[in-house]
Amino acid sequence: MKTKIIVGLSLVAALFLSASCGKENIKDDAVVAILKNGNTDYYKQIISSIEEESRAKGCKALIYAASNEYDINSQIQAAESLASLNYNVKGIIFNPIYDSTNRNDAENAICSFAGKNIPVIFLDTKPSELSPMKNSYSTYVGVDLQLIGTDFAEMVTETEQSKILSVYYCTAATMSRYETFKRVKGITDDNNSISITADDTLTAASLNAKLSNLGTGGSVVLFNGDFYDKILSFGEDVQDLNDKQIYAFDAYKSLLLNIKNGGNVKKVLAQNAFVMGKAAVDCIFSMPVDKNVFVTPIIISAATFDSQEVKPFRDFFSL
Repeated sequence: MKTKIIVGLSLVAALFLSASCGKENIKDDAVVAILKNGNTDYYKQIISSIEEESRAKGCKALIYAASNEYDINSQIQAAESLASLNYNVKGIIFNPIYDSTNRNDAENAICSFAGKNIPVIFLDTKPSELSPMKNSYSTYVGVDLQLIGTDFAEMVTETEQSKILSVYYCTAATMSRYETFKRVKGITDDNNSISITADDTLTAASLNAKLSNLGTGGSVVLFNGDFYDKILSFGEDVQDLNDKQIYAFDAYKSLLLNIKNGGNVKKVLAQNAFVMGKAAVDCIFSMPVDKNVFVTPIIISAATFDSQEVKPFRDFFSL
């Protein structure tokens, strides 16, 4: 069974691919996944596990991935195209992007599937309080959002507030982690932080300014692991980070390679994307299930790198 991955397509393109695919394989069983992104290591892990488990269930995996975690229009287009699919949709895995008002109009189209007793699994991100699906979705698969910020804060050993630099995206899920992190660490302002919005990007200049404030030593806390690749891309344009301890959320190859080589990435709190994707597909075929299916994150460090628990990440990245 082949997997169809559609990344950031226009509505017309999505409809064309969906319709043409259906003509070749009319009424094949399919699991549909609408994801926030298809380009980062974290989402590649999720896609891989959804593909693998869908094949095991004898289904196609139709994956619609937005171009980035602010590309809400791609999710809306993907959801609206589902009605034209010539597949027997067994369930939908939805990983929503929410705008500044905590809305995503893609949910309006997905609601009709829930009304037909087709399972709708929210992956990684729960429906917002304003979601039309907050009472009708089947289950949530992901980390315990109430605990993950606390886990992340307790992982960072730095105790002096002025020596912690936080870098984060202004998305609902990340902001939840960040606010919990601040509360646990007793941080009362955002002076030592860099927030990235939909219209912004991390720059060497903005990073250097904050690193200068940090002085010698301290910790750089990346609430989204892909920031590390961005920092590496700056090369000599950014200050040397070798005297800083780096902590990150989610497993990226560059982070794990640094840990393997004894670098200054101390710990990574990794959502177990392989288990999450598999669990989401399993839930579709095992209804009814619990309203929350929590997947425990993994701490990856020099001490745990060679463990069996980290092996799926090592294998995925060929490390």
